[in-house]
Amino acid sequence: MRKMILLMIMVLLLCGFRAPNGALISRGDLVDKLVMNLGQPLVRMPVATHRSIYPPYHSTREIWTYRIKQYTHRFVIDNGVIVHEDWTRF
Repeated sequence: MRKMILLMIMVLLLCGFRAPNGALISRGDLVDKLVMNLGQPLVRMPVATHRSIYPPYHSTREIWTYRIKQYTHRFVIDNGVIVHEDWTRF
């Protein structure tokens, strides 16, 4: 039982991105939380999406890039919600 609880705590700690002020930012969060903790991004790049016959007919997708220390973090934003995040050292 203790091992299961420890494993669950480890998974929770590894999910998402930890901002320099200690806030946890993960998929599904609104961009307001991202802007509040990291400020405006260095680069906001719009991504072309295809139109669908199913709602929502048009989505606004962007890639926001932040530079924190020696890491570059990229967040994919779709209609104001974080859908993916990744980082690189370069």
